[in-house]
Amino acid sequence: MEVWLLVDRDAVEVRVRDNGPGVPADLAGSVFVRGFSTKPDLPGGRGIGLALARMVCRRRGGDVTLSPARPDSDLPGAEFRAVLPLAAAERQDAPGTEVTR
Repeated sequence: MEVWLLVDRDAVEVRVRDNGPGVPADLAGSVFVRGFSTKPDLPGGRGIGLALARMVCRRRGGDVTLSPARPDSDLPGAEFRAVLPLAAAERQDAPGTEVTR
């Protein structure tokens, strides 16, 4: 798994890439629907994380998206991008920073 945190003058962006099988194109829209999961049902439910993350980001003027598959890459996995705008007061001092783990 890879995680990037990028901060610029207008927004904070978090990108997460895993090394799983990826998201089939026909399911790309479904992964953000509350309750959707490709995994078996278990007590406590599944399919809440992406729906909740997108709802929170959108309510604050941002979004969560699934990045399209990279045709030039042999790497498996899915990459999600969450973006939140910075408040006007925070924008003045935001350092253009990137952190990778």
